[in-house]
Amino acid sequence: MFTVMLLKRAGILATLILLAWTLPLSAATGGPSTQGTVNTLLTAIATNNYDIFVANATPSFKTIITKEAFRQASTGLSPRLKKGYELQYLGSFKHDGIETFLWKIVYKDGGDDMLAELELQSDKVAFFWFPPPPPPPGFTPGSAGPSPAGPPGSQ
Repeated sequence: MFTVMLLKRAGILATLILLAWTLPLSAATGGPSTQGTVNTLLTAIATNNYDIFVANATPSFKTIITKEAFRQASTGLSPRLKKGYELQYLGSFKHDGIETFLWKIVYKDGGDDMLAELELQSDKVAFFWFPPPPPPPGFTPGSAGPSPAGPPGSQ
């Protein structure tokens, strides 16, 4: 009887360990269907392919993202994307019927990571956004770069 009880406890413990191990794994790779979408969007940006970028977009997203705006974003991001990146799923939430998925883009060039936000509405891309990188240290609005005197307070 003591052996049966030990086996039951060991089985329960093994099950709990397995659950504790697999749940974070599924959360870390969550949104597997959205990872392909994010990769497609990033590949479209890297290759400056507007048609692929908007192929699975809602009509309203297509009107928001003009070819010129897309071209500018592609020109700025393409070099980093072409060097490679890794996506890390951060989580999702729902607001007003729209699912939003958050992804971390880790660039293989060693530069700053970026946060990407993908919104889906009826399995269509309703929005894809990531913030621009922060300005360099010492940058002041309206200037071409850091001030000649250095960052504020360095004098």
